[in-house]
Amino acid sequence: MNSLTALLTGSFASLSLPALTRRTSPSRARAECGTSSVELALLVPVLFLFILGTVDAGQAVVLYSGAGQAARDGARAAKIVKQPGLALSSSQTTAIQSTARDAAGLIGVKLAVAVATGSDTNGEYVKVTVTAAHQPVTGQFLKITSIPIGASSKLYVA
Repeated sequence: MNSLTALLTGSFASLSLPALTRRTSPSRARAECGTSSVELALLVPVLFLFILGTVDAGQAVVLYSGAGQAARDGARAAKIVKQPGLALSSSQTTAIQSTARDAAGLIGVKLAVAVATGSDTNGEYVKVTVTAAHQPVTGQFLKITSIPIGASSKLYVA
């Protein structure tokens, strides 16, 4: 009975799997003795770097999200404080910057907050720009010192 007939009739008893049932010789077993260890030694650093890279990417996303939230809250505070036609005082600018840092929560200490005013065809606006530098752990292995992350928000003063 050939293999195709056995497969079609469901009679698997006549099929033999010589490659799986054959025992390896002692000399071949000795030759493959350290293969698993070498494969593990080659794969562990790659997997470790991949896991650290995933953690770093997550931290960068959290930092970017916090910077965006800080920029939005700073712009809202600036819109409330800003008087149309008047410049922002240094105390108002400091209050806007502290509001933005407070909105970012724990990552607020890493943020640089800049407040700018201007006008265009739509009217007078306040723009809050938040920047930070993310220093990834995997950057030590890949020679990356820091990654700039930033967000800005622009609101028009009524």
